[in-house]
Amino acid sequence: MSNPDGPCLKIGWGKVHNFSTATVLNDIELIYFDQKDVTERRDRDMEGKPRGISNFPWSVKNQARMHESNLDGPYTSTSNANQALHRTSRWARRWAYEAAQNSRR
Repeated sequence: MSNPDGPCLKIGWGKVHNFSTATVLNDIELIYFDQKDVTERRDRDMEGKPRGISNFPWSVKNQARMHESNLDGPYTSTSNANQALHRTSRWARRWAYEAAQNSRR
């Protein structure tokens, strides 16, 4: 499963702030859920697979661990983690919009 919020947030941020050039998308995020192995090393090992067949910058994250960095309760699935991320990025987009509106006043 890939996560569309990273690119959406970056594109939205650029539009809100009237950037003259497009915001560079720095990676392609792939998410998965495995409670048995929540090590970052597993993510790095999995990143090597798509990098072996393409030059795109891949970022692989086990959502069974990501609740810790997001200060949430444990996620139960990739869908549950993605819903939490959507709530966070909607908040971030709203904050960016309001900040831009306030700076124009």
